[in-house]
Amino acid sequence: MNDTQAKYPQLRFKGFADPWEQCKLGDVAKITMGQSPNSKNYTDNPKDHILVQGNADMKDGQVHPRIWTTEITKIADKGDLILSVRAPVGDIGKTSYDVVIGRGVAAIKGNEFIFQLLKRMKTVGYWTKYSTGSTFESINSLEINNAVINLPKEHEQNKVGKILSYMDHAITLHEEKKRQLERLKSALLQKMFADKNGYPAVRFEGFSDEWEERKLSDLFINVDQAEHLNQQIKIFMMATYLF
Repeated sequence: MNDTQAKYPQLRFKGFADPWEQCKLGDVAKITMGQSPNSKNYTDNPKDHILVQGNADMKDGQVHPRIWTTEITKIADKGDLILSVRAPVGDIGKTSYDVVIGRGVAAIKGNEFIFQLLKRMKTVGYWTKYSTGSTFESINSLEINNAVINLPKEHEQNKVGKILSYMDHAITLHEEKKRQLERLKSALLQKMFADKNGYPAVRFEGFSDEWEERKLSDLFINVDQAEHLNQQIKIFMMATYLF
């Protein structure tokens, strides 16, 4: 991307013409690196503090509580962005809770535009340059704070963030519908085929006959039979054409 492309996106809302300002992420958003509590303080008690250690604690761009801790090290407030700083580097989510953050993540105080921007940075492989060749993929505080971004004025940030957030929500709804249909199909596969008694548990209205047990080979012709049949059809068609 050249300098002009960085300052002026190819697609914009009507009424915006100002160039985007290049800056460092740490200059516009407070970043807190995580610090893991002692593992002896981990619990499964939801009354304790939610612990976020990495990508495993996030789903569909949101923190999903999985582990709790009685020890507070570094924290992220409700509404903060959570960035994975260890493999897989760059995954980003939000937290709807006050949480304790482990060393596998960082907390970023940013708006919806920053959230969407960080998602894009992950998609285009921005963080890859910092981890290529490393034994263990990770990024540090300096690399995150010095990450170069391009920022529009606040009003345009809000417009961009809002429409992309709406699309994320729509995608999540469709993904949930897909999961529901997959579960339904799995259940029907178990119920709509005959069991050892010869009758399926679920049937369409108007059907009550017992299913007939047959060998699969009795229902389909093999390759040689199919080829012979094709030859017979060709001969018949030629004979019909000639006479």
